[in-house]
Amino acid sequence: GFYERNEVAEAKALKQVLKLFAVAPEFHATNLPSLPPSGETERKQAEESTSQDRPYKAVVVVFLDGGADSFNMVVPHSECNASDYLYKEYAFLRGDDEENPVAFTQDQLLQINVNGSEQPCGKFGLHPQLTEFQKLYNDGDGIVLSNTGALVQPVTLKEFQARSGETIQDFPSGLFSHNSMQRDARTVYSGKLNAKGVIGRMVTELYNQPTPYKSALYSMQAYAEILDGGIVRPE
Repeated sequence: GFYERNEVAEAKALKQVLKLFAVAPEFHATNLPSLPPSGETERKQAEESTSQDRPYKAVVVVFLDGGADSFNMVVPHSECNASDYLYKEYAFLRGDDEENPVAFTQDQLLQINVNGSEQPCGKFGLHPQLTEFQKLYNDGDGIVLSNTGALVQPVTLKEFQARSGETIQDFPSGLFSHNSMQRDARTVYSGKLNAKGVIGRMVTELYNQPTPYKSALYSMQAYAEILDGGIVRPE
């Protein structure tokens, strides 16, 4: 039959749907810790541990939520096993025309030296704005991890393409999903959807040692999933 749109009726229907969402149990979710059965209003904090004169160490995570143009961050520069083909391939694929250049010229890139026997090139180029990272790398305090991703276990492309329902658990959930891969990066546990944050788990392990380590968690952006599961409350 013919449908005639009625904006007033549609608005009322949408309002009813929103009410149903609001009263659904799944809607009432929070990132606050569950209250203990005793009825206490706050989760108990771990007992204070002393440093015992052990040296101070910190893990600092700068998690960039957006996408990164990694091809323009670390670029094959020169002294490559296949001559300069890798840089030319990069320049061709990224576009090096004068009107709308995307690829950096070799002169624009910040050069770093690498072990040519273990890498395809002896020199790589960093994005021109990564001056501080170039210094860290040259001082031996920085490292680049390329072509990394989430896996439950080692797998080849052929095995992934031939996957079936019986073996799907061997692969991360949402392998091509941006938010799923971010979750796996925060938990470093791609085989478990409800895994706690990797930094939170680290702190819990430090506290659970025979001689506990004095540890603390800090967040510059309120709740951080990577700190979830820590025995101490993030500050």
